[in-house]
Amino acid sequence: MWREGEDLVLRDKTTLPLYRVLYNVVGSIILFFCVSKLCAQFTSIEEVMDDVKTALIYLCIGLVAAYGLYLSYFPDQSTIVIGEEGIKIGDKVSYPWDEVTHAYYGDEELTFAEELGRGVVRGLQHRKGKKKKAWFLHVLHKVGQDVLHDKYKLNSFSYDEKEIKKAVEYWSGRDIGDKADLQRDQYIDRLVVEGQLTQEAADEKRERLSTFIPYFSDVKSTISSGIIWSMVAAFALCPLLYLLFKTDDHSFPQLAIFFFGCVIGPFLLAIRIAGKRGDKILEKFRQDEKVKDLTKEEFDECAQLAHLSNGESTLSDKILGVSFNVLTVAWVLLLIYTILTKLGVL
Repeated sequence: MWREGEDLVLRDKTTLPLYRVLYNVVGSIILFFCVSKLCAQFTSIEEVMDDVKTALIYLCIGLVAAYGLYLSYFPDQSTIVIGEEGIKIGDKVSYPWDEVTHAYYGDEELTFAEELGRGVVRGLQHRKGKKKKAWFLHVLHKVGQDVLHDKYKLNSFSYDEKEIKKAVEYWSGRDIGDKADLQRDQYIDRLVVEGQLTQEAADEKRERLSTFIPYFSDVKSTISSGIIWSMVAAFALCPLLYLLFKTDDHSFPQLAIFFFGCVIGPFLLAIRIAGKRGDKILEKFRQDEKVKDLTKEEFDECAQLAHLSNGESTLSDKILGVSFNVLTVAWVLLLIYTILTKLGVL
């Protein structure tokens, strides 16, 4: 538990006592088992050559166990320190606070093209299994007139993302410990460059937005939870819809109706319900005492920076919304028609 006035030190998980004991005990048992099996089953090179596959299995498992034992006695001592002097990555990299513009916890922040490229590479390598999401410490720092963006993977470290934010903002003395802070500053800087704000007005707006954006982030979390539960409900509905829409006719039109009715339809409805609920939550939030002093422009700015709104709707957004509504209505009508048909009314 980090406390104000102390350095926040992120250590590799293998340095924690629990992990070291686990590696030691489990590694010792598995290594002993593999060695005893190899010694009992293979007493000569000829026997090894006769059953190479078994010997290699025991050998590989034993090597993994030996590596676990090695980690228990010689853990990785690399650390990330967020303290009074700045951010230190191991013994080689250091970022003084006067050079750091923002530092926050987040994902890898790949562009769509980069994410697509990663997917293609994984596909070509035939990698199977669930890919563990990577989390990073992002550090934006000044080098001359430029701002460079470095990131350090945190998956092997023991950390609390909330403590990272608090430590960064405590020691830097600035509101720079969240990605939303970066987006806020980029937005205000753009207004200054475009001549819409003076530097003095920009500083006032930055302080004002910093006060209110966390409230919008909380609302976003509430709305996101509603979307997730709506998706879960839609998924639970799929087996019932399968019984309703199943057919012995395997023609393309019937299969299309089956897929639309069982899979696409319930998720369209779930998204629609979650969207309506989110609109009501946001509308109710407008009347909240916390944000009642905000002008409509400031409210919209905070909502956009907290990713609760994309700004003004474009023509493509409106067309997409109409198409979405038409598909949802079509699914509801199809559901009613199918139920009435099953009951023999039609």
